[in-house]
Amino acid sequence: MTDLTGKVAIVTGASREIGAAMAEALAGAGAAVLVAHYGEPTLAEAVVARITAAGGRALAYDADLTSVAANQAMVARAVAEFGRLDILAANAGITMFRPLLETDEATWDALFGLNVKGAFFGAQAAARQMIAQDAGGRIVFSSSVTGVQAVAGLSAYGITKAALRHMARTLGPELGRHGITVNALGIGATLNARNLANDPGLCCALGQCYANRARASTHRPGGCAAVSCLASRCNDYRADDCYRWRLDGVESYALARALSRASVLALPRQRYRPTGEQ
Repeated sequence: MTDLTGKVAIVTGASREIGAAMAEALAGAGAAVLVAHYGEPTLAEAVVARITAAGGRALAYDADLTSVAANQAMVARAVAEFGRLDILAANAGITMFRPLLETDEATWDALFGLNVKGAFFGAQAAARQMIAQDAGGRIVFSSSVTGVQAVAGLSAYGITKAALRHMARTLGPELGRHGITVNALGIGATLNARNLANDPGLCCALGQCYANRARASTHRPGGCAAVSCLASRCNDYRADDCYRWRLDGVESYALARALSRASVLALPRQRYRPTGEQ
């Protein structure tokens, strides 16, 4: 079982759904969690309440992460409250459905301002703190299968998610020397309020799809408990190679060469199956 006792995590976009599931998974593994959100205090406090009711430690924090200064202030707040920072789950992002011919500058700027710029400068602020602590760290981006598989109407959004995958690849070599791993979760279609509002038939469609493929995953937000493994010692890698695992229906692009290749092979096979990827 993953043990994050004594660790401190920030989860962005943590007031609902995937982000909330990540925050609760990390807290359940023992980490203190800064539940970062933007303008959703009631939802964020509900996440904090669930964590504290289960015996964990958490604090809600409101921030517009399209701002570099806001990312820096968020890290500072986590350190002020909990004393350190070990894990950043950069999950905050927006989805905007637009065909290419209808995508305007405002849509492009909104998507890249949070999904890419926010993640990059969040990682920068977190990495600076982790390096100052000289104890390593974990950075996990919420990418998407749309960053690998083209989906009509999601061109600009898909490009931002592909950027996160490559961001993890490129930051890995820089931060691996400091003991900081960088990963991107390729999250698939998930049953949440936003997706169901866009497509009320999604639940049945996903259920039939995965039944046909004989896969057990429900693709509910709780599957993002995979982030707790990527944040733990079972993910001790330095940047060099790339492996892909399927984690309860979520693909993880783990950047790095194993400190011990045996540690990769020792991961539970029913859940983590490394496959070489260039």
